[in-house]
Amino acid sequence: ERVKSYRPWSNTPDGKWCTNCSSDDIGNYINISDMGTTLFIKKSYKDCRIMRNLGFTDSIWLQNEGCIPSEKIIIDLVRRFNRIIIFFDNDIVGQKQALKLASIFNEYFPDKTEAFWLPEKLNRDLNIKDPGEFVAKKGDKELKALLKKKGYLPNS
Repeated sequence: ERVKSYRPWSNTPDGKWCTNCSSDDIGNYINISDMGTTLFIKKSYKDCRIMRNLGFTDSIWLQNEGCIPSEKIIIDLVRRFNRIIIFFDNDIVGQKQALKLASIFNEYFPDKTEAFWLPEKLNRDLNIKDPGEFVAKKGDKELKALLKKKGYLPNS
C-alpha cells in the first residue's frame, strides 16, 4: 500500500514529505477519459481537485513537480489526449519542471504538450503560486476565466 505523509515541522534532510510512492503513482489517473481533448497535469491533489471542481475533469496529479512518469504512462497519456497541459506553480522550480516535463512528453509526440503557469506577476504581487491560492484570493470564476481566455476549455 502506498502512503504519503506531510510533516510540516520537519527539519530532517528528507524534508516535509515522506512517501513510498513512485513516479507512476498518479492521482486520478483511473478516472480520466479514455480519449479526450485536454489533460491537465498538476503537482498536487489539491490543485487537481480545484481543476476538477471548475469542470476540468481530465486532470491528474503527480507526487511532486520533479516526478517523471514511466515511458509506458507518458505514451498512454499522449495517445489518449489531443493536448496535455503541464500546469505547475509559477515559481522558478515549477516553471523549470513544467518545461522539462513538457519537453519529455514532446519527445514522444511533438507539439502535443505545453507548460503553463499562472502569470508571474500574481506570485510577485499577491503571493499566488497555484490554483488554490488563486481561488482563495481571487475566486474560482476568475481562475476559470483566465483558463478559458488561454483556450483551455473544459471537456464537454
